[in-house]
Amino acid sequence: MIEFLHKWKCSNETSIDLEGCIGQLTQDLVKENLWGKEDADLMEMFLKDLKVMGFKFPELIGDDYTDPYAPSTNEKSRDVNCRRMHLEFDLIDPKKEVTIVLIAVNNFPWKYGIGLIQRLYQPYFASIIFCGSWYPNQIEDEDNFTSTIHPVNYIHMNPAEMTRGYFGYHCLTLVKEMGLSNVEGYFFMADDTVFNIWQRIDYSRVHHLLGYRNSSGGWWNGGYG
Repeated sequence: MIEFLHKWKCSNETSIDLEGCIGQLTQDLVKENLWGKEDADLMEMFLKDLKVMGFKFPELIGDDYTDPYAPSTNEKSRDVNCRRMHLEFDLIDPKKEVTIVLIAVNNFPWKYGIGLIQRLYQPYFASIIFCGSWYPNQIEDEDNFTSTIHPVNYIHMNPAEMTRGYFGYHCLTLVKEMGLSNVEGYFFMADDTVFNIWQRIDYSRVHHLLGYRNSSGGWWNGGYG
């Protein structure tokens, strides 16, 4: 039956009518000896009852339908409703459970060094999530120290969204919106940052570096500053 349903298509005569397609499917199931005649009769009565109760069958989706929730394929637009990502977590010992997630961001498309970051920090965090422009065919694994360790977790932001890293902080928002369970907090770092994980940190505090204002030019006084 699974193979039959996978290959089955509604005929052109009834393809514009959902009720007609359901009726045709029930009759075809009977012809293939997958349903009995009584099953088809029950389905016909069920459809009639729906109409008596005022149910209106929705229009069928045509071949040119575009799913508004499909991942965006426009890599030059910041108007992204749905994006590519991959999340896969290993089982851990509850007695040694770590509840902190590390988010590593790259201002430009990821190419190499992913494995090095994994080897440096993965033992100390519940998970590492790489964020930024992620194109698997551009990833370079040069040796045993930089080769990617699978599974690798990532969230894709296209170059227009990243804008050379100016909006990289949005990665933290995307990870937070996933609502990961049993997570106490998040650390956000750039790919070229050395994270002093041996320092004692009070996870109940929120620390934002203030930085400084540069009025000599650059992007500080621009639209992204």
